[in-house]
Amino acid sequence: MRDTVVFDLDDVLFDATFLKRVARERAVLSMIDAGLPVDFETAIKALFSVIEETGEDYGKHFDEMLEKLGIKWDPRIIAAGVVAYHNTKFSLLEPNPGIFKVILSLRDEGFRVGVASIGPAVKDWEKLIRLNLHHIFHIYKVGLSSWSELFQELDPSTTILVSANPSGIAEASRAGARTVRLLRGRFSHIRSKEADREVKDIWGILSAVKSLSEGL
Repeated sequence: MRDTVVFDLDDVLFDATFLKRVARERAVLSMIDAGLPVDFETAIKALFSVIEETGEDYGKHFDEMLEKLGIKWDPRIIAAGVVAYHNTKFSLLEPNPGIFKVILSLRDEGFRVGVASIGPAVKDWEKLIRLNLHHIFHIYKVGLSSWSELFQELDPSTTILVSANPSGIAEASRAGARTVRLLRGRFSHIRSKEADREVKDIWGILSAVKSLSEGL
């Protein structure tokens, strides 16, 4: 059997960076429309600061944003942000063009294909289901605590990780896996010394995986 190719979720299967940016911008505009007494630039700067401090998966970004701005907690303003964020996320969430065909092409050539993610399992499964990509993989490792956890069940010597995140690439490389770095998303400007291959578009994944699998 040929190698196992594991796809990271964010910025590989879909454009997570674009989706989050637009959803946050629309959330802030909706909060201002609901009575948030600051301008857009001030509000979005405060929101990004909170995200930087608390992490992407923290559940109360908007609450913390109001506190950072020195504004009394207001459930109406918070709700406006939450609704706008989720409405935008649901309307814009779609697979990266070509990714479905890339996955099927690898399957047809005898590769085992998998998907893995670091983060809340339920949220990541929701993304997979909404993307309609929850049924085409052989392996599902969703909601991992670290990339090293992936290799507790998969042999790194026969695994190729495809990720846009340089930290995931580095961790997989240290475990002994081969790696393909997709230069997309919020880390696209950061070069990764650990990546065995770097590609700029979805279709480049095919040739990169094949060359690694064949030892070229």
